[in-house]
Amino acid sequence: MMEPVVLIWPGGEHPFRLALRELQVIQEKTDFGPEHLLHRINLAQWAAADLFEILRNGLIGGGMPHVEALKACRKAFEDHPLISFKVPAQAVLAACLYGPPDDQPGRACRWRIRHRTTKNGRWKFSIYYGNGAVMGFTPAQIGQMTPWEYACCFDGWQKAHGGADRGAGKPMSLERLRELGIE
Repeated sequence: MMEPVVLIWPGGEHPFRLALRELQVIQEKTDFGPEHLLHRINLAQWAAADLFEILRNGLIGGGMPHVEALKACRKAFEDHPLISFKVPAQAVLAACLYGPPDDQPGRACRWRIRHRTTKNGRWKFSIYYGNGAVMGFTPAQIGQMTPWEYACCFDGWQKAHGGADRGAGKPMSLERLRELGIE
């Protein structure tokens, strides 16, 4: 399991981690998918609720009880200027989405996962849970994974099942297509 990121933020020093279940909550509360939300923050188009939900859910994913995380965020947001939450929220969200820079899953795997979105970059979490079931994971196990962990599992599963070689073969000849009854 990917370790939480320990950050100093206006609310103190705490571990933060966003797994898929926390990202679902953030998406429902903000109406934006995780990557779209990070992009909004990077472009200075964020709302206070965006930063609040990322940090609150990051604390929960890092092990803080729900009520305690809510209280910590409310107090910090009351006591500090909103801009002071931008960089911690970026760090928490980027860490869960992209994982360690020196340990990345296969490029093709990341592209396919990242582009399964709807309006506002909202993720279709059903795809993660469905693919996870095919790989042998329970919904609870998938919900506990960060997107980076999921991408690593998916990449390994694809390699083990020949998915990494997709498109690497030679195209069929016209003769072979005709033999198969395709004209």
